[in-house]
Amino acid sequence: MTSFEDIPPLLRRIDAEKKITGVARHNDVDISFTTFGAGEPLLFQHGFPDTGETWANQIAEFSKSHLVIVPTLRGYPPSSAPSDPSRYALREVAGDILAVLDTLGIEKVTLIGHDWGV
Repeated sequence: MTSFEDIPPLLRRIDAEKKITGVARHNDVDISFTTFGAGEPLLFQHGFPDTGETWANQIAEFSKSHLVIVPTLRGYPPSSAPSDPSRYALREVAGDILAVLDTLGIEKVTLIGHDWGV
C-alpha cells in the first residue's frame, strides 16, 4: 500500500487541487476522469501501459490557464474493464473520450495524447 509520503510532491500538489472527479458512461462502460483548473479545455489521454500520472508535469503547468481533463482508459481502474478484447478497439476508446466531453458539456477540445501501444 502506498503512503502519502511515497507519492511524489508534484502529484500530491496536483491531487490537492482537483476540481472535479467524475464518471462518464459510454454504452455499458464507465470512464473515470478528473479535471483541473479552468479555461479553454485540454484533454490529456494517457496511453498503454501508462496512467494519467504520466501527465503530472503538464497538468501542473497547463491547469494554471486551462481546464485540464484527464480520463482513465477503459481497463484501468477505476474505469470499467470489459473482458472481451474487441471492446478495446480504437473506435471504443474514441467513444469513451466523446462520452467524457459530453458529460462535461464540452463541444470542442484540444486533445493531447501519445501512443496507445498500437
